[in-house]
Amino acid sequence: MKQFLIIVIAIISSINGNAQIEEEYKRYLDYDYLNHNYKYLDSNFKINISNEEFQNLARKHNFYIDRIKTYRDSIPVVISDEFDHKGQVHIASIRIKFTWLRASYYLWISEEAAKELGTRYNFKYPYRLYEYFRSNDISIWDDYMKNFMIELRNKVYEYTNDFSVLIMNTKEFTTFALVNNPQRIKDYESLTNVCKEENCCQSKDSNKEPCDSVIVSK
Repeated sequence: MKQFLIIVIAIISSINGNAQIEEEYKRYLDYDYLNHNYKYLDSNFKINISNEEFQNLARKHNFYIDRIKTYRDSIPVVISDEFDHKGQVHIASIRIKFTWLRASYYLWISEEAAKELGTRYNFKYPYRLYEYFRSNDISIWDDYMKNFMIELRNKVYEYTNDFSVLIMNTKEFTTFALVNNPQRIKDYESLTNVCKEENCCQSKDSNKEPCDSVIVSK
């Protein structure tokens, strides 16, 4: 009986601990990571750091240097000194690496069309467009976006024949649209070694990372 109580207490402690971590993580979501003045990133999030500084940061924050192969891998390293909590580094990395291609999968349009939509609303970064169309507060949308999202729901409903599409809130619906986007599924299936390149930390075009855009994991 005593052993059973110890196990129960341990489980409760674990649940409470996880809840506290989750609550802490949520507190960091409101910060504007795209407007942060990063030491090693320019305004377009291109990396500007010497190899020596990069290696020092990686060692300081216990990154496995031999596993850092791409721009995607490099971003958490170069911003690791910017914040006090690892959760903040994680959130900032996701928002920085978010691409127009990723946005296009949510909206069932081409990457170029997603860029044009971003331009229409003066969004410099793809994640800004994502924040806009994912909002459950549709009062922030103009008439163009309201009509766009109505048409998108109809398109996704016709393709999936899933009635719940018509009653989901915006976040639920756009996640559903991403998962079921036939173009994303096709691109995912054809994706092979595109992300297995040499370290592209300093690459001029490294702001594009197809793996992040295609995989449904965020």
